[in-house]
Amino acid sequence: MTSPSVRGAARPDRQRRGTPLSERAFLAFLLAPGVVLLCAVVLYPLIRSLISAFFDESLLFPGMTFVGLENVLDVLREDFLRLTYQTLIFTVGSTVFPFLIGLALALVLNQRFRGQSYLRGAFLIPWLIPGVVVSFLWMWIFDANYGVLNGILMSTGLTDSPIAWLFQTDTARGALILAKTWNSFPWIMVMLLAGLQTVPGELHEAAAMDGAGVVRRFFAVTWPHIRGVAGLVVLLEFIWNFQHFDMIFVLTGEAPQVPPRPSPPRCTRRRSRDTTSVTRAPSACCGWCCSRRSPSCTCGSPSAARPLRRSGPMTAVEARVLASASSAPQGSGRRKGRIRWGTWITLVLIALFTFAPIYWLLVTSLTPTDQVFRFPPTLWPSEITLEHYGEVLGNPAIFGYLRNSVIVSVITAVLSVVVSMYMGFAFSKYRFAGRKSLMYFVLSSQMFPQALLLVTLYLVFAQFGLLNTYLALIISFTTFTLPLCVWMLKGFFDALPDDLIEAARIDGAGPWRIFHSVILPLAAPGLIASGLFAFVRGWNDFIFALTLAGPDKQTLPPGLVNTFISEASTSWPALMAASLLVSVPVCVAFILLQRFLVGGLTAGAVKG
Repeated sequence: MTSPSVRGAARPDRQRRGTPLSERAFLAFLLAPGVVLLCAVVLYPLIRSLISAFFDESLLFPGMTFVGLENVLDVLREDFLRLTYQTLIFTVGSTVFPFLIGLALALVLNQRFRGQSYLRGAFLIPWLIPGVVVSFLWMWIFDANYGVLNGILMSTGLTDSPIAWLFQTDTARGALILAKTWNSFPWIMVMLLAGLQTVPGELHEAAAMDGAGVVRRFFAVTWPHIRGVAGLVVLLEFIWNFQHFDMIFVLTGEAPQVPPRPSPPRCTRRRSRDTTSVTRAPSACCGWCCSRRSPSCTCGSPSAARPLRRSGPMTAVEARVLASASSAPQGSGRRKGRIRWGTWITLVLIALFTFAPIYWLLVTSLTPTDQVFRFPPTLWPSEITLEHYGEVLGNPAIFGYLRNSVIVSVITAVLSVVVSMYMGFAFSKYRFAGRKSLMYFVLSSQMFPQALLLVTLYLVFAQFGLLNTYLALIISFTTFTLPLCVWMLKGFFDALPDDLIEAARIDGAGPWRIFHSVILPLAAPGLIASGLFAFVRGWNDFIFALTLAGPDKQTLPPGLVNTFISEASTSWPALMAASLLVSVPVCVAFILLQRFLVGGLTAGAVKG
């Protein structure tokens, strides 16, 4: 194995006095925590799940019986191709539409106008709301009997009868894509906005002086600079949507006292004829299967983004733009007017799409119960009541779920930042054998469906006595937020000049002191951005909190399900009030901190 070396600096021939760790030992220290977590929580469960696919294993009694390809054939007999097709439709739709809306909003918010900063933070609200809360909100909007969408359509004469949006395959597919689009586009907007702020303004000014229109400037100047981060955003969104569980589980799950809805994707465990055993089949389709009516559904290296930093000559298109004749026709005031009005129209339409569901959540929480279940619904209640908020605040279980969410999310954010900053620095500044392979392993861990690993993780945590503990949730959340945080911080460390390390080394500083005294203070924006992302992922998680934790350790997403949804009925006003109460603190905090999020990404996190 070749000795590790620091990029941009010659490796010292001997260990300097005062250096607490050698370069090799320090590199091992940087990589060890992340590698151990990924191997324990991703690699081992993945290998065990793949092996178990060829065995019949009982959860009640030890022992495994080899069954060969029987499980694989059972999956193929379960209409595998049709389920895969349904999953791909949901995945593609939930990737394309959020990207287009996020890109349009990023282009608008990249312009300077009064209130831009606060508006940028407000548009993050759909992403900050827990996924289960988003699912409840859209389930209430799509409700066949009392939903506001049917009320508006019937009041305007667009339909004569209520539409059962979540009971029909075609409409349920569109409803799922719409809800997922509303939840996903804000984080895409943030990533693309950070990329847009790295585009040199001089190129746009030169192109505008030469008469280039908005469309031509976008494809000739803007797109070449952001296509790297745009490609990575699309790739991550596609992977996450293919694995998505929370919203599908809630929106397409069977509701009380209504006709059966299409069943959600289930864990990759199939009940055998012997009810005491569970046969695991490989998860080949873990996305949306809303056309299935059976409750036993068995469905269940990303290339590096092109860097945004430009090295070498500009593109031929940019050269032509800058070298265009100064006699080209100037943009008329009429064209500028169209651009200005087009910008505001885009902003208004996206604002309506963003804030109308939040408005309905607020209205429902303030409406008396006897007025909630009226059709058509009124857009503002005749009288306002706070009884639903009193019901929520009077329930001690809600405060327990809130405490669990805060504890788990804060520790997850801190631990994710600590582990990813060490790993990101190692990938950025050190050259060692196996570096690229290890980077691919870290990034590829995002591709493995969490539902595929959940059964094995449950057994592992049960073996070590970690079920129903904060530690099980923290380990799981940290591991699955690690790849994105490592990528973000690696890009940030790449932007720091190597001369800083060389100067500190010449002054006799060892690797530990160089990292903690020189690098970390400069990396504060990137650390804050990574911590915010990790906090949101931990705060919004549903599947791990539902499976690995009992009632006393569950976080808010599964806690709200247990509290306000029963087999007999759903308390919609109280559920909306609880959703608003648990979302407001996080949303307010992020609106105040969003400048650090965008600033940290712009400073380097989107350049790696």
